[in-house]
Amino acid sequence: MDDVERVFCTMLFHLSSVRESIESACKFAGLVTWREAFITTCLNDALLVYMWRARDAEAHDSLIKWSNGGRVLQIEILDAQKANSIPTRFPHYNNQTSLLADLYEFIYQANGHSDLMRKVQENSQPSEIAMKNAGVKLTYAAETLLLKSFSFRAKEQGKKFTIDEPRTHLGKPIPAQADAASEETIKFFREKLKELRQLLNALPPQAPEAAPP
Repeated sequence: MDDVERVFCTMLFHLSSVRESIESACKFAGLVTWREAFITTCLNDALLVYMWRARDAEAHDSLIKWSNGGRVLQIEILDAQKANSIPTRFPHYNNQTSLLADLYEFIYQANGHSDLMRKVQENSQPSEIAMKNAGVKLTYAAETLLLKSFSFRAKEQGKKFTIDEPRTHLGKPIPAQADAASEETIKFFREKLKELRQLLNALPPQAPEAAPP
């Protein structure tokens, strides 16, 4: 798990450098409106705020903001008819999220979400019989970090802030885990870099500076 935490901390610093570079490039190119919209999103999105402030807090020896015990699980649906026939605890939702929740609880033979989390954190394996009955197979399982809320004192303002665990990104719910947070943050910056590159390419070429007399 130490390796996971080391990689995650390193990524926080790299992502912060990317954000700062995007802001600087926009300022240099005069893309005022786009830069303001970008900064507004970064300052108001729960995930982006968490990743940014976690970097600041990590650099200034804040309290630990995450804990061990998380696991990333991925399942592949082999038989959609069997998977869709699993009894649901959330019939009024009827979406992919509730279907996956039901499937994980079924294959782990868990009595609700809390029991599922306990079994997953204990590194127990799902039931082979239950997976066969549900028409699925486990394709990936790995450890991850559970992201927690934390408090820190902002150096630039001298005030103490509490940053909540990231549960949403751009209006979409996400798990408060290092793997999901990293994936969504990288995806966000890749898309913004692509947008910025298109805007920069559309700018009229600048005339070369005149040589000094």
